[in-house]
Amino acid sequence: MCGICGIIGPVRIEDGQHIERMKGVQSHRGPDGTGFYQGKQGSLGFSRLAIVGDEQGQQPIFNEDASIIMIGNGEIYNYRTLREQLIHSGHRFHTSSDIEVIVHLYEEYGTEAWSYLKGDFAFALLDEKRGKSFLVRDRLGVKPLYVTKIGERWYFASELRALLAIQRSRVPMNTTALRLFFRYRFLPHPFTPFEGIYKLSPGHELQHDCSGIQIRRYWNLSVEPTTDIHDLAQAANRFGELFERATCLQGLNDVPTGIVLSAGLDSSLLLAQLARQTGSLRAYTIDFTDENDQEQVSEFAQAHELCTMLNVSHTRVAVSPQDYLEAIPATMSSFEEPVGDAAAPLLYLLLKQASQDVRVVLAGDGGDELFAGYPSYRHFLQQPALFPESRHVFKGHDEQSLLRAQYHPDVPLKQELQRAGGDFWLQEGGVFNDSHFAKHAFSPEQDRRLNALLLGDIHGWLCDDLLLKLDKLSMHWSIEGRVPYLDHDLLQFAFSLPAWMKLNDHCEKVVMRTYAERILPHRFVHRKKTGFSLPVHSWISGPLRAIIQKKLRDGSFIAQEYVNADAFRTYVDNYFQGHTDDPIYHSFTLLGMLYLEYWHEGLSCLYT
Repeated sequence: MCGICGIIGPVRIEDGQHIERMKGVQSHRGPDGTGFYQGKQGSLGFSRLAIVGDEQGQQPIFNEDASIIMIGNGEIYNYRTLREQLIHSGHRFHTSSDIEVIVHLYEEYGTEAWSYLKGDFAFALLDEKRGKSFLVRDRLGVKPLYVTKIGERWYFASELRALLAIQRSRVPMNTTALRLFFRYRFLPHPFTPFEGIYKLSPGHELQHDCSGIQIRRYWNLSVEPTTDIHDLAQAANRFGELFERATCLQGLNDVPTGIVLSAGLDSSLLLAQLARQTGSLRAYTIDFTDENDQEQVSEFAQAHELCTMLNVSHTRVAVSPQDYLEAIPATMSSFEEPVGDAAAPLLYLLLKQASQDVRVVLAGDGGDELFAGYPSYRHFLQQPALFPESRHVFKGHDEQSLLRAQYHPDVPLKQELQRAGGDFWLQEGGVFNDSHFAKHAFSPEQDRRLNALLLGDIHGWLCDDLLLKLDKLSMHWSIEGRVPYLDHDLLQFAFSLPAWMKLNDHCEKVVMRTYAERILPHRFVHRKKTGFSLPVHSWISGPLRAIIQKKLRDGSFIAQEYVNADAFRTYVDNYFQGHTDDPIYHSFTLLGMLYLEYWHEGLSCLYT
């Protein structure tokens, strides 16, 4: 994990100062060293966080004749295999860094090289002989990469603040992006909150040469199931093989390693698998301090029981409402863009604690999106696509509200369907009951449909909320976040499976649970899903009420430019007076608006 930045295009005298400026504002991403290169194709800057490789892992990295130069952020998990193959083909390596395989792969295969990489990465590569430059982002967007055009040249960086730092004036807000935030509570790629600054989309490359730029998708994932595995036990065996390999590649490090632990299946299974492979592991779990709050769901006791059973060191991260409130400004500053994820300040506080002990932290992100872990997926498969005659019920209803659960699982789709068509459609005997699900869900068409839903979540909620959150907050504390469930082979395997191996009438993540039964006690495998739970409604109604009133009702706030301010103040009043049909749902809306306000207040920090 590192910070990268640079300028693609003809070199100018001030470029060295710009690179130093960009490196400086994202130095927390790499406190272990810096690097600089300037050549015919552009200028590169690098800040290193050492995880793999000795001091020779410093970047930029060159090929044998120094005609190919690159800097990269992330890890290539199959680099040892690639390195051996490249040495056999005659390539000479100068470092032990995993990133060096990329320059030699490019020599060997050109732009097809990216398809050989298994890992989480964002990199820039300059080919001085051919007059070409490349910016490349990993398949799922685990590592960020921002780009902007200033004049005739392209600037790039790991963080937004680096691109803002070299602007001559404040960059205007992107109003389209902010409207998308109001809809999804995050900004889908390629949007950022600023005009003219974009995220390079996952699985894409930006190529620059004398004719201009081309942006190309170098990887895509098919939604067509292709497996020749038709037995659940066999599928669980294959899952176990791939999962063990993924955790071995990502979890065995030369530096202290931790895990973000809840009591849910994903992180519990990850902990159990890692505990079988390494004895030096630390787990961290959020716990709430208000024992009288009936809404909050603390998972610490169950997580601690598992850690004791597996002999894993376990740290309790206690969080009060005041702790949470005080963490919001720093959390939003770390994000650099508005995100309405209620769990973000919790992860900020957890990683703050973890940073005192470890340099790498693993998280269970991705298990739900690969193996259909959200209950809303079942509701999606019960939607009117199965019953064309019922589609008229939803005419005139905002389609995006029906999709909201796909992009924000805190809001169950069931609530949206109730708003759209009434309880009848969900009641026993209605259109979407379980008997219809059992009859229609597991067909080839539904296999493709479920995979399409999962892919939508991967490219939306997972990439632009969960993975963004892990990267930004782990990097704030100069530690590396990793996600073993998003291993490339495990991803391909998940999408090759038919729907019934992921979802049935009674549970989600079927193949995962089948494997988990082999290494976890039954009660940990079949606990009810709670997620990274937060008592949002009770906190906003209680300890956060005053700040909500001050910032969103009584004062001037950013959203006034985009919403009817009087109507919104009435909305806030109705919430606190109990005149809302679904207070928990609306509490997330208010919290998202509060995040937006704190983000906007902290904008000045992004320019300094």
